[in-house]
Amino acid sequence: MNDLTHLYQKLLEIDYKNMYEIESDFFMKLYYDFSEKQLPWITAFLTISTWFGTSMRSGVWTFYEVGNIQEMKTTIQYLRIGGDNELADIFEMGMHDYQNPKYAKNYDYPEEWLEEADEIDEWISEHEDLLWKWEYDILVMNRDSILDRQLPVCRELN
Repeated sequence: MNDLTHLYQKLLEIDYKNMYEIESDFFMKLYYDFSEKQLPWITAFLTISTWFGTSMRSGVWTFYEVGNIQEMKTTIQYLRIGGDNELADIFEMGMHDYQNPKYAKNYDYPEEWLEEADEIDEWISEHEDLLWKWEYDILVMNRDSILDRQLPVCRELN
């Protein structure tokens, strides 16, 4: 049985509140098997998962500091198209020019950026349930499209 099919079986057997039990498995599978040609929903899932986890571990500003701007923009667009405007707004609030040499050299970010990051961390903490539900729902909603596009388990080396 394919790993992804098995993961989906597990997903459909759990409540979304237990999404944390298999989130990392989905993350790794989607990241490695679909990294060459990511669908927008996969980019959004991977980005929100990373954002959520980074907030819980070290603070969301560290996500924005090293995050891929194009992936963030794709995520915001996906969220807005899906009507997840509150999530899009809070996610977008933290997007700043962290890679600007003016700041990146000495990590001397403007205080308002760090204050916004604290607000985002607080929002995430208060909305964990919403985020687990969003992750669960995006996987369920896109189940058929992803299972139809599975890549071979083994890829030939050129």
